[in-house]
Amino acid sequence: MNSMQYKCIIFDCDGVLVDSEATSKAVLVGMAADIGLELDLDTAIRAYSGHSLAYCLEDIERQAAQPLAANKVDLFRERTFRAFRQDLKAIPGVEQVIKQIKCPICVASNAPKDKIQLNLNLLNLNHYFDVAVCTPATTAAATKILIAAAAAADVFLWHSLLWTRKGAP
Repeated sequence: MNSMQYKCIIFDCDGVLVDSEATSKAVLVGMAADIGLELDLDTAIRAYSGHSLAYCLEDIERQAAQPLAANKVDLFRERTFRAFRQDLKAIPGVEQVIKQIKCPICVASNAPKDKIQLNLNLLNLNHYFDVAVCTPATTAAATKILIAAAAAADVFLWHSLLWTRKGAP
C-alpha cells in the first residue's frame, strides 16, 4: 500500500486495531448469568458480533424474561474496561502496518471515545494517531463518523482511505 496517495487513513478500532470481540462478549455472558440466562461465549460471539450494545442487552433481557440492572450500560463499560486492562491484545501485525504509513492516521468508531482512548493507551498505540473520532450509533452513523474523522484530520473524505475489518481496498 502506498499511503502517500492518501491524505489520511481512517482506521476502525474494534477488530481492526484491537482484538476486543471475545473479551466484550465474555462480559455479556457474565451479565446474562447475573440474571439466570445460560449463554456460552461462542453463541454470544455469533449472536452479538456487529450489533449495538443496546441490541445485545435488550436481547439478553428478552431471552431471560427479566431486566438487567438499571445501570446496565455503565456496568457493561466498567466490566469491559476491567477485562481490557487484563487481556486486551492488538490485532497481530497492526503496529507494523501503522509504522509504514506516511500520512496522517486517525480512528473512527461508534464506540465511546473513552473506550477508544483506553484501548489505544493500553496497547501503546495512542501516539500514532493524530485524531480519534466517535459518534453515537444512529441510522447514518457510519457516514457521520467518516465525515467527522476526515474533517478532524483536515482532509476531504474522498482523499482518505478507510480501513475496516474487511481491510483496505
